[in-house]
Amino acid sequence: MREKVRQAVLENKLPVFLGGMGILLILVSIGMVIFSPEDTSEITFKEASDSATATSSGTIMVDIEGAVEKPGVYSLPFGSRLKDGLIIAGGLSALADREKIAKSINLASKLIDGAKVYFPKTGEATSISVGNLGSMGDVGGAGTININEASEAQLDTLPGIGAVTAQKIISARPYTSINELISKKAVGQSVFEKIKDRISVN
Repeated sequence: MREKVRQAVLENKLPVFLGGMGILLILVSIGMVIFSPEDTSEITFKEASDSATATSSGTIMVDIEGAVEKPGVYSLPFGSRLKDGLIIAGGLSALADREKIAKSINLASKLIDGAKVYFPKTGEATSISVGNLGSMGDVGGAGTININEASEAQLDTLPGIGAVTAQKIISARPYTSINELISKKAVGQSVFEKIKDRISVN
């Protein structure tokens, strides 16, 4: 009996070999499927930052009056300066008190929507005002911004004042004296020295 089996195996050696290899390959494939580690790598989606694509847009309306060539209400791009408003109004007229304007008005100030700017004429006994940018005080004096009412944008026009310090000033309101900026620790002494002649409490 054993001899017959041995003889059958010898006669069918190739088919038996191929059959065995086939079974082995099947077992190896099953083992790889069962025991292969799962791919646990995370898929991350890179999200574009809003701040990277955000841009200031739009326009503002500003009323420019007084000693300018073309007084009136003008539309200006967001972020415009007072100098831009003066240019669009045709510049100062021949009646403008240029010396007082040079002393009292900061042409680098940022304009905000709804601002009213008045440029005085020679001999005019009025105060220079820049509505929504803070009162500019008496014609002959330095300009001032009311620290009890000014917005963050208005305070930001002062030297040494940024967004953070402007918020400190607003949070510490009300003030009965400009010196309270120091006592309430809204600004430091060095900054106070820079702005004390340009601020008021009323």
